[in-house]
Amino acid sequence: MSALWGHNACMTVFACMAVFDDVTRLLIDSAPDPGVLAKSTRMLAGGEIAGLSLDMGCFGVESECGATLCFAGNVAYQAGFTPRKNCVEGRDHWALVKAPGADRSYECHDVAQAILGLTDAEARAVFYSDETKMLAFIDERWPA
Repeated sequence: MSALWGHNACMTVFACMAVFDDVTRLLIDSAPDPGVLAKSTRMLAGGEIAGLSLDMGCFGVESECGATLCFAGNVAYQAGFTPRKNCVEGRDHWALVKAPGADRSYECHDVAQAILGLTDAEARAVFYSDETKMLAFIDERWPA
């Protein structure tokens, strides 16, 4: 089974005004520290995590061989979120993510923004940038 998640489906006006349900809020609040997630993303970019790779051009692609995630997708993945099942295409779709046991799905970038504690401007700048700019942001915000 494979999955495809793309930023193109999600290029909307960025404003994290999401009000999360209790199950989702609990998973957001118990997510790894943003510094740990930043380190994980550095490792992902460096090819140091078996079965996972980084691509800032999409939320993610999954196959039997592994998965490719962007920064927001990696944050949601590391925090325990799962992609929403896209019933129309029969694929998992990381543009929307769901906490296990929650009734609702949320935009991946909204969840990642809440986990990382980013402003709207920071989230927009880093989630829709290229790998070089994303890593520079991470290095400035969460030095190694």
